[in-house]
Amino acid sequence: MEELTIQAFIRGEWIDIGIISFPKSSQHNFRVTELNYLGDYALEHHDKDDFHAVSLNHPVSFFFDDMGKPGWLTFLDDIMPSGASRRYWVKYLDIEDLSYDEQDYVLLKFGTMSPIGNLRIKDSLPERYEVADNLYFSVDDVKNRAGDFLDYAQQRGAAAGGATGAGGEAPKLILRCGFDHGSGSEKIWIDPYQDDNSNHDLHYLVKYPRGSRSTIDCNILRAEFYFYHELTEMGVETISTDGMRLEEGLNYPSLWLPRFDVQIN
Repeated sequence: MEELTIQAFIRGEWIDIGIISFPKSSQHNFRVTELNYLGDYALEHHDKDDFHAVSLNHPVSFFFDDMGKPGWLTFLDDIMPSGASRRYWVKYLDIEDLSYDEQDYVLLKFGTMSPIGNLRIKDSLPERYEVADNLYFSVDDVKNRAGDFLDYAQQRGAAAGGATGAGGEAPKLILRCGFDHGSGSEKIWIDPYQDDNSNHDLHYLVKYPRGSRSTIDCNILRAEFYFYHELTEMGVETISTDGMRLEEGLNYPSLWLPRFDVQIN
């Protein structure tokens, strides 16, 4: 039986909270899943359905109850690669020939290291190398390379999968942005581990145009930038426009949105 460890980011650190199991995986059935919270964790946080739980539908408990309907834990759809991110991972892992359900398992195991939110699959974390921890890119790399930035980053030794945690049909990257005082320019980097609370570099979700990246697709993305600012002026609570940027690349624009799920103290 295949199993994966799920972690939650709670009070400034990643901790193991439970095991996702695939009880029928030996029969090549990856659609049936179960969640079992770790014993000590369940004892401390029993019955909580807030950020301590994987979802409102699965509060912290000692036993898993599928309500007589074994199947897929739908909260997993919120953290595993989807849309453009899924297409990248399926190609990168060369799993096009697997069934959709088996692809889901492989994507959870290898591609769910840094989803939006406070959950991740521990098994997805890549082995840590010094070269990846000290690898930086320029803003031009991100805005001009667009579709092939992940391949470029991977070739240079970065754990590029750490930038793929956002779903949706429009291609997106999860990146950090800081300032290199030595060169006097901004530095962009990929943070697959998200474990250094002392680092105050900005967290960005970078969006590119969806579809064929036609003129209309590009203008829709540009308009999104201005819509956020108009909503803010109207007093509507939305993504913070502080630090939001619209970058024009050689071929396409990119919208840099401050991460709404990250708080830097």
